[in-house]
Amino acid sequence: MDKMNKKDNKLQAKSNFAKFSLSSFFRLVGKIRIKSRGENQVDNKIDGKNVMVVAGDLGGWHATVVVLEQLADRGANVSVVFSGPSRRAFLEKILDLDSRFIIHTGDTDAVGAIHELPLCECYDVVVVAPSQSKDGNDETLKIVNEFKDSVPVCVIEDMWGSAVHFLIKIKPQVFERVSVFVVDQFAKKMLIESTGIKARQVFVTGGPQFDRVLELKKDWDKQRKLIRENLSDDCLVYLVAGGVNGTGEILDLVKSILRPQDVIIFRQHSRSTEKDKKRTEDVIEKIMQAGGKFLEIDKKIAPYAESLLAGADFVLSGFSTTNRYAILLGIAGTIYVGTKSFRKDLWAEKKLKLPPEVEFGAGWYVRNIKEMKMVVEEVSASVAGKRRKEIIKKQQKIAQFCDGKATQRVIGVIGSLRSEC
Repeated sequence: MDKMNKKDNKLQAKSNFAKFSLSSFFRLVGKIRIKSRGENQVDNKIDGKNVMVVAGDLGGWHATVVVLEQLADRGANVSVVFSGPSRRAFLEKILDLDSRFIIHTGDTDAVGAIHELPLCECYDVVVVAPSQSKDGNDETLKIVNEFKDSVPVCVIEDMWGSAVHFLIKIKPQVFERVSVFVVDQFAKKMLIESTGIKARQVFVTGGPQFDRVLELKKDWDKQRKLIRENLSDDCLVYLVAGGVNGTGEILDLVKSILRPQDVIIFRQHSRSTEKDKKRTEDVIEKIMQAGGKFLEIDKKIAPYAESLLAGADFVLSGFSTTNRYAILLGIAGTIYVGTKSFRKDLWAEKKLKLPPEVEFGAGWYVRNIKEMKMVVEEVSASVAGKRRKEIIKKQQKIAQFCDGKATQRVIGVIGSLRSEC
């Protein structure tokens, strides 16, 4: 019977997901209030809590790790197991991990294997950084479904819709005890309509990873000078955040408008396919043969992609968190690329035809060379035109809700949860 209910829930969730409409986004953004029941709660009940974390994609990990560090500061015992892309990043030793975290690993050669977790222990809460990749989501589900039914499960979304695949596939008894933390009211509405989750289970806290925006703004001028130290004043810097697919398509667009004095800063997506990587290598080679320049920035100067934003005039991706950071930081040249590969991936991952930020008017949308040239001309003009002014205004509307307190709100809710085991 549980299997039949699970199947019915999944089919209904998929049906709702396909019906989801972005038309309400215009109304929602103006009503965003980054508040939750946990905002004003005292977090003095964190000390001694046993927290188990299951981390999938790197985007989810980055949104979660800032919460985990503060939980550890408050006396929580934090254990972590990685799955999918995050697991690969862990094995490649490219993650900067807090020494207080207890990392659980198992057979690193078996994809989807249950890690050596002390599942018999009683955890106060399980925190999930969801994965949008199939292997990451499958392994995350397998691990989370092994925990006792009485343990609360907290899911931290790094961006709109990133928890959908996890929520529509977990066991019904797990689904009932889930709390989800989302970046805004739009994300909350999307989850409710696409998964059937109850409104009381979704907390609008803001994104913990975006708390860093205030720090980035504070160091903006200093960081910009460091990144552009050896560049001419008329140089345009294009920051390209690759996708799972379509990275070469972005670089082709940049190649079409690149001048001799301009440079590209490139970052590969953590889930980039082998086909995408090969295509990207070919395009990069062509750009360099044509005299194009790529700027390499020391990791000490810019450890994260968002650390590079201060030096960029244009930021391009399909629908990454890098673009969201660019909007929050007020970069007028924030461009969403809508070439074939990105449209296909956006529909496959989100069931959306356009990124919500584009539909709201907070970012440019380009599909071909003609549109790319038009955007570069408008953003580079000495006097801001009507369209540029409109985009800046919409960016400011979104950014006003990023107040640096998302992590605090998430911890407030976690502190209020109780395990029954």
